[in-house]
This record gives sequence, structure tokens and C-alpha cells, in this order.
Amino acid sequence: MYPSWFSNLCIYCENLSFYYVFSVILSCTAVFVTWWLHEPEIVVKPDLAQGDSNTEREGVLTQIKRAQQEAILKNMTEEQLQEEREIEKAQLSAIFELLRQQEEKFQVSTMEELETQLRLYRN
Repeated sequence: MYPSWFSNLCIYCENLSFYYVFSVILSCTAVFVTWWLHEPEIVVKPDLAQGDSNTEREGVLTQIKRAQQEAILKNMTEEQLQEEREIEKAQLSAIFELLRQQEEKFQVSTMEELETQLRLYRN
């Protein structure tokens, strides 16, 4: 058993090319250097029982989106803000009307319930 294995190994080694050996060594070196230089990411999961603030629990994308919305609101005039509020009110009443038409399916009976649910998505 060992002589046939050894003879096969000798044949394999004789047929190896320099470029193949060089590429394997280079690939292994690249993987090792990448592993060695890689700094592990420290993920801190907030303890929900300690009552951390909401900003610590929010994702990065949520914080970016909120910052963009605040920047837009700062650049708006009072008239534009009033117009936005009126449009939002009209959209909410249209949504509420659609929900009321299918009340047994969505189970939203008052406008206050809809606004409460909307606040959950905003925060």
C-alpha cells in the first residue's frame, strides 16, 4: 500500500510546475496576511432590561434617515412646513377611510388608533 502511494506522490511532484506552486504559496500567504491584519468587529448588543435610550438601539440606517429628515426640515420655511402638515393630514384621513371600509380586516376603528400606530413607525 505505501509503495504505490509513495510512487504516486513522486509522479505528482515531478509534474508540478513552478507557476502552480508559486500561485498556491501566494494564495495561502494572502489568506494568512488578510486573517492576521483583520481586526475583529466588536458588536455590542444593548441590554434591553437596563433601559438604554432609544438612540443606542437604533440601527445606522435609521440614524442616517432621521438626520436627513431633520436637515430637510431645517431648510423648510414655515409655509412649507404647514403645507407638509396639511398634506400629511389629508393622506392620513384617506388611509383611515380605506381602513374603515375594511374594518373587520384591519381592526382600526378610530383616527387616534391610526396615529398611535403611525408613531410606532416614526420612532
